[in-house]
Amino acid sequence: MPAVEVIKEEDKITTKSNNSSLAGTYNSLISSMIKGVVEGHISIVEVKGVGYKVSLKEGKLEFSLGKSHLNYVVVPRELQVQVEGNKITIKGSDKQKVTKFAANDIRSLRKPSIYKKSKGIYYVGEEETIKLKAGKSLNK
Repeated sequence: MPAVEVIKEEDKITTKSNNSSLAGTYNSLISSMIKGVVEGHISIVEVKGVGYKVSLKEGKLEFSLGKSHLNYVVVPRELQVQVEGNKITIKGSDKQKVTKFAANDIRSLRKPSIYKKSKGIYYVGEEETIKLKAGKSLNK
């Protein structure tokens, strides 16, 4: 007997399992797949910093992030990417591919600075949640 049984009845999909956590995981995965096909998943990333720029050229994202060289990231075929100013909008039907591209390929180039506000690559709305570390201070 399989660990999880997926049952389709007319226009409903249900899962059946002895392990409730495994059934919940499959429910979430199925729900995510349906949402991806119907609406699509979106992730918005923003590049912030003095002289930081991003542009889309011939299926590649070109980043100028204050380094001595430019960084290039190839956009996968199954994702649609739009660049408006310094905001990058990533759309796709597979949630895992959208979030992995945003996190591993784009955001890892220059993570948000923990010492200065508004420097690095942020998810939209994330800037307010990052706690800044205190710089050097004199204890005299």
